[in-house]
Amino acid sequence: MVLKEIYKTTDNRGVELDLWLDKEENVKKINNMRCFYVIKANAESSTDGPSTIKVETESELQGKPKVTVMDVFKIGIAGEKGGTGAYGRLSQYILAYGRSGPLNPCVGVRLFYLAGNVYNPNVSIENSEIFKRELFMKRELKERGLISRGRERTKAALNEILCVAQMPIKKFDDEATKLRTSKREALKTAKQKMDDEAQLLQTDEVIEVMSHKPVRPDKKFKGKTEYKLKWNRPFSTDKGKVNFTFETLEQAIGNDAQVEDLGGNLGAVDLIEDYQDSFREKNKNAKFID
Repeated sequence: MVLKEIYKTTDNRGVELDLWLDKEENVKKINNMRCFYVIKANAESSTDGPSTIKVETESELQGKPKVTVMDVFKIGIAGEKGGTGAYGRLSQYILAYGRSGPLNPCVGVRLFYLAGNVYNPNVSIENSEIFKRELFMKRELKERGLISRGRERTKAALNEILCVAQMPIKKFDDEATKLRTSKREALKTAKQKMDDEAQLLQTDEVIEVMSHKPVRPDKKFKGKTEYKLKWNRPFSTDKGKVNFTFETLEQAIGNDAQVEDLGGNLGAVDLIEDYQDSFREKNKNAKFID
């Protein structure tokens, strides 16, 4: 299943996000949706040169310059838990960058692409199409040397971003989470406190990648590399209080997305990538399976 296209720029200029969200029919389009988006803050441009985008009303677009590769776009996902989540996440950008206006060309944020599908509670965020599409895009852009800052900002040309964003690849389809009776579910009532403490918060941060579980050269590795992540707060487990977890890169990306949806910045993925680079410098044959 390909994501349903909700908005796509037809002239490479996009639309002011605040004006788009002001329309009730647009808000209805993203209600209870998991969404993938491409935006750009009017003040954002790469260090290679100035941005050519300017703030204007939609009636003033005729004859205005189009976006060039010098602009820095941000890709992301919103509405992880459905409901009004997508609207809430997109609205946070308006709070962060301000509302558009003719008096200050550096204020506001523009929307270039928005697609999504209806929230399905049986599909975890890690198995959702928007998650897999974002992960694929970030890897593609990194391989091409087009990541600008972190993993979610890119200097790629807009048409290149949209091309990857719309690829109808089957592996991006939502994959329902297998339902099973687990020990954790069986003990859910007794472990309610632990479950509550394990919930991700807006203030959560990963402060260090302590180590990883290496691939054994004498055995075929069937899983993925797990990284030991140190958190900024402890939480309860059946073995007592701990402040670390072992997680794969995909799990870290999912956690980053959840905290970003809450308005925070977990920072796990960037730390893992820095850890990988540093480890490879010291160990030329280092192997990570993500």
